[in-house]
Amino acid sequence: MIKKYVLLILLSTTIYAQNAQIHHDISPTIKPSESFIEVTDVVTIPESQLMDVLEFKLHHALEVAPNKMVTKLKGTVNAEDIGMDKDDVGSENALKLNVYKIKIPKRHSGDLELTLKYKGKIDSPFFQIMPGDSLKPLA
Repeated sequence: MIKKYVLLILLSTTIYAQNAQIHHDISPTIKPSESFIEVTDVVTIPESQLMDVLEFKLHHALEVAPNKMVTKLKGTVNAEDIGMDKDDVGSENALKLNVYKIKIPKRHSGDLELTLKYKGKIDSPFFQIMPGDSLKPLA
């Protein structure tokens, strides 16, 4: 009986196994007093998710270091979803993003490893919400 349950569990996890995920190995340098961040991100994209061109977005204040596989597509676009603060009135249009494309080398096979380096100063006001209060910018 136990063997049947173990076999059922193994089969169900195999059947419902998800595709490999994109992996990020991020090494950040953060200077909160200067609102500055510098990042080295080693991205591993599984072969099953590779397409001729992939796109990603970053905050418009971040400068991406030159990379032969990465090209900036547009100046800025409005963020479509900014996470848990999405319901803040007007904040969606305030967040601007740069759009980049990753060009996959021809005849590439296997997982793709790409090192992205970017840095910049992100000036965004900080707000603190106290129970019963409205938003108050922090100095």
